[in-house]
Amino acid sequence: MGGIKSGIKTALLGTFCFWLFGNSALAVEQAELWRYQISYQGILSGFMPMAIADAELRLPAQPQLLNGRPVRTALLQVSTAAYGKAELIYPLRYRYQSWFDPQVQDALLVKEELTTDQRQRELLWFDRQGRQAVRIEMSEPEPAGEPLPLQLDDLLEGWQADGEQAVLSNRVDLQAATYDYYSLLQRLRRVELTAGEVLELPVFTGKALKRYRVEVASEVAGGGNLWRLRLTSLEADGRPSDKFLLVWLTADERRIPLRFHAERPFGSLDAVLVGEGGESQIAAGLSYHETEGIGDLLNWGD
Repeated sequence: MGGIKSGIKTALLGTFCFWLFGNSALAVEQAELWRYQISYQGILSGFMPMAIADAELRLPAQPQLLNGRPVRTALLQVSTAAYGKAELIYPLRYRYQSWFDPQVQDALLVKEELTTDQRQRELLWFDRQGRQAVRIEMSEPEPAGEPLPLQLDDLLEGWQADGEQAVLSNRVDLQAATYDYYSLLQRLRRVELTAGEVLELPVFTGKALKRYRVEVASEVAGGGNLWRLRLTSLEADGRPSDKFLLVWLTADERRIPLRFHAERPFGSLDAVLVGEGGESQIAAGLSYHETEGIGDLLNWGD
C-alpha cells in the first residue's frame, strides 16, 4: 500500500499540481480563474473512475514587482477535502505559487507547500544575473549548511515560519531560457504551434535541470479544433521517460487547457476543466489510452 500511495503522490503532484495551468496566450492583461476536478481510475478504485481532488488557479490581471522587476504571478491550490475516500487514503493540501516573466515566460520564483501527514515547504529561485537556480527547503533547525545567497532574504521575509530553517539543497547552472512546471505550460500556450512538430524545453524541477520533449498534434472534438500535447522528460542519454502527460488545449487564441491525462502502473489520473460552459463539456468527452500504459496497468504486480 505504501508504494501505491507514494506513486499516487508522485503522479498527482508531478502530473497535475505542477503542470495544470497557464496564462491566456493573448489576453495577458485579463484575470483568469480555472477550476478542475481530478479523478483516479485503477487498482484502488476497482478500475472505476473516482473523483479525488479539486484544483483552482487564480491569475491576477495586474503584474506585480519582484525585486523591482515586473512579473506575472499565479496561485494554484489543490485539495482532497471534498472527497471522503481520497481523504481516507491520502489527504492532501497543496499550494504552488509561480512568478514568471510576462513577456518570455522565464521562471523567476516558485514557492511550494504540500501538507499530507507531514508538511513540506520549499522555494525555487531563478537567479538570472548569477545564472544559477537554487532549491531552498524549509526544515526544522539543524546544523548550518551552505550559506544562502543574500538576495533570498527579502524573498523569505514573511514566508519563513518561526522555528523554520532555510536550507540550500540544490544548485544548478541556469540556461538562458529555463522554466518551472507552470511557466513551461504558459510558454506552450503562447508560442505558435504546428501539428507534427517536436519541441524541447529546459525545466528546473528543484531536484534537477531536465529537458522535456513536447510532441504537438491536432485533434477535432466536440465540434472544435484542439491541440493535443504529449510531454515527456528526457533521460541523460536523450531517451524519453516511460512516464508522459497529455494536455488538450483549445486551438483558438485563448488556448484554454481542457484536460490533462497520465497513466501509471497503478492507474490513470485525469484533471478536467469544470464550470466553463461548452469548453467543460468538450473536456469531459476527451479520452486517450496507450497500449503500453494499459498493459502496465493490467500487469501491475507481476
